[in-house]
Amino acid sequence: MSAKFQNSDVLLAGLAFLLALCTGCQFQGGNEPDPQPEPFPNPDPINTNGPDPFDPDPVDPDPVTPDPINSNGEDPVDPDPIEVPDEPTARELLIGAWAFDSGYPFDGYNQDFEVEYVEFYEDGSAMFFRYNAATRTNECRTAVYAPGGIDDVTIGVESGSPKAYKFEIDDADTLYITNGDLETSVFARVEAIPFEATCPALLVHDRFELDFKLDGPAELGFDGQNLWVTRRESGYLQYPIDVSTGVVGEPVDFGNARRLTFVQDNDIWTTCGCGGDRLLRRYCSNPPAKVDEFDVSTLGFDINIEAATIDADGEYILLHGSENTSANAQFVSVAVDTKVATGMGAFKVQLKSMTLYSGYVFAIHGNYLLVIDLEQLETIATFRLPDPEVTWKGIERGGDDLWIAGNYREVDRSVLLKVSTPQAFALLGQLGGVFDPVLNP
Repeated sequence: MSAKFQNSDVLLAGLAFLLALCTGCQFQGGNEPDPQPEPFPNPDPINTNGPDPFDPDPVDPDPVTPDPINSNGEDPVDPDPIEVPDEPTARELLIGAWAFDSGYPFDGYNQDFEVEYVEFYEDGSAMFFRYNAATRTNECRTAVYAPGGIDDVTIGVESGSPKAYKFEIDDADTLYITNGDLETSVFARVEAIPFEATCPALLVHDRFELDFKLDGPAELGFDGQNLWVTRRESGYLQYPIDVSTGVVGEPVDFGNARRLTFVQDNDIWTTCGCGGDRLLRRYCSNPPAKVDEFDVSTLGFDINIEAATIDADGEYILLHGSENTSANAQFVSVAVDTKVATGMGAFKVQLKSMTLYSGYVFAIHGNYLLVIDLEQLETIATFRLPDPEVTWKGIERGGDDLWIAGNYREVDRSVLLKVSTPQAFALLGQLGGVFDPVLNP
């Protein structure tokens, strides 16, 4: 073959190769625009997650994969996911304050305690509230609760075996509590328990531990520097305690005097502490000597003295007691100089100890501190005493401070606390000013 034909074969083979590369190309002459643009520059209008490098067709048949939801319930890619909220637990449904509305009186586990308000707390505790019309006092009881399923809750109050109830909540604002006898109590959700129905805790500022027990009802007396208490040893001795240091001083023996009641001008008034206390005796402490006494029977009626105190000016003595039961308990005021009763009024509550401040009585009643308006003979505030392991026995005002004393139940020791009422507590005084006794200094 000649070189000419050989060169023609090479040209034909090259042309065939170029045609193969351009298969599908259309030659329309000139520099015509490409009707099929490159797929990369434009975002796909259907897929909102960015450009689609694989399919430039605006009608996108590819399914869109939902964005993942992270463990915090947030969507890191799409901020508008359709999420299903978690169902509230039984405890979450209960938490909050409720007021009795209708139905069977809810006894809060104890048959003698008809609850007016109940509050459930996040830590599994609860508090039941009521006003006792018979004693004119608030009563508040702590409880624990343990929700089971969405339809039942077990409640235990202070002591004893827990009791199971069934409850239902309607629109989160109405609570139906059904006991084992299928009796239903209806409560309505409220924003908060009214202050006048509560029993706030006292604030504790100073604490002195004593290595002996206090005797009897254990009234306290304040002489301006020391609080006096009664301790029983071979006899009944009165001990001074320095309120600035807690140091216990040397005792004083008044012989037959057994129970201190209050202090007047550094003299100590006492009773026999024998159950039928009708005789008050006044003693000088240095040297020990009786300087005054009077029999309350001479006032025209019989009364067993259960608590006694004196006003800040030393003008009258206030007594509280009854003939035999608290059913006829009453207050009696007696002029110090004349020993004549100047007023009396029924207040059918047992008081262990009391002190006066600006016409109001602060008294210990069980596990509560009561603030009593003498003019209305009504309890106007109730506070929970601290330390449930202590039996509280005495209370006294020392200047602008308030002191309480009590015995530990399990050991032969006692404790003396300086306490105050919460800042929120304020009353109108007799002189028209703001009465804020023993508030935080």
